[in-house]
Amino acid sequence: MIKTAALILLLATSGCGAKDGPEVNPPNADANDAGAATLASSVEVEVVADTVRVVLHVTNPTNQPVRLEFSSAQRYDFAIRTAGGMDVWTWSADKGFAAALGSETIAPGGSLDYSEVWKAGNRKGSFVAVAQLTSTSHPIREQAAFSIQ
Repeated sequence: MIKTAALILLLATSGCGAKDGPEVNPPNADANDAGAATLASSVEVEVVADTVRVVLHVTNPTNQPVRLEFSSAQRYDFAIRTAGGMDVWTWSADKGFAAALGSETIAPGGSLDYSEVWKAGNRKGSFVAVAQLTSTSHPIREQAAFSIQ
């Protein structure tokens, strides 16, 4: 009985493993600390005849890895709108994505490129390409105006 009481007293005074100060290695302190503002991004549009290729470039300019978190298997999306804002095409409109959490890590100085092609058919005029990184931790949305003659 005395040994049990001494053990309880020892555990109570030692804090039972609780930390009084800040945690030395907090969970998820590695790749996510870089934050969304640290990523550089751009969208590129290439028009050849009736084919429009849209590329989303995402770069990690920091010296730490950046982990992108996703709530589904979808990583990006693209849309084409008229200059007046009417949706003409959305890449993901006819697709289904698994509802599974996922992540991708961009190495320090590394980048990811996502691209898709839209067949404009006989459409002519001014358009806006919208590129989106669907990350829940580092959402990105870029736009670029272009025209088809």
